[in-house]
Amino acid sequence: MLALAMPAAGKIVYTPTHQQIPPGFGTGLFLDLNHDGINDFSFVNFYSRTSSQIGLWVSPINPSNEVFSSRGFAAALPAGVKIGSKGKFQRRAVDIMASDDLFDSKCAGPWKEAHKQYLGLKFIIGGKTHFGWARLNVSCVYLHAMNATLTGYAYETIPNKSIVTGETKGPDVEPATLGDLALGAAQR
Repeated sequence: MLALAMPAAGKIVYTPTHQQIPPGFGTGLFLDLNHDGINDFSFVNFYSRTSSQIGLWVSPINPSNEVFSSRGFAAALPAGVKIGSKGKFQRRAVDIMASDDLFDSKCAGPWKEAHKQYLGLKFIIGGKTHFGWARLNVSCVYLHAMNATLTGYAYETIPNKSIVTGETKGPDVEPATLGDLALGAAQR
């Protein structure tokens, strides 16, 4: 029960990880930002031999969740960007991160060769808006799916309080507990 309790004071909860987003149709990686047993977002690393297309995208699980976007894509942000209520969030079923047509071998999108880039996230906990980020490494591998790895994620426990991409420690940061990690692993 202690693993499920929300902290009394606001904290940043950071979870380090190293999870590949597996390529294929119908597979992907679910992200439960706050370790409550409810997936908040899903990543899909799409590969189709029949359509000659590969692509990486993120989808909110809850229709109220949103992704920080720019020019029709999920934005690849550097460390130090404030994610909050004034962010460029889009409510869409799917946000493309990168894509490639195998016939012309042109990888496109802000995540096409991204190392330690951040995805800004807006999601709902108990009817209240929270902000977070996910850090990923992505590269195009022609004739195959994208090589994509989730390397960490964090969220702010105070509703409507901004978080800065890459922020993982300081006076208001709380690392995920083993109970939190176990709850998240059960959803993968």
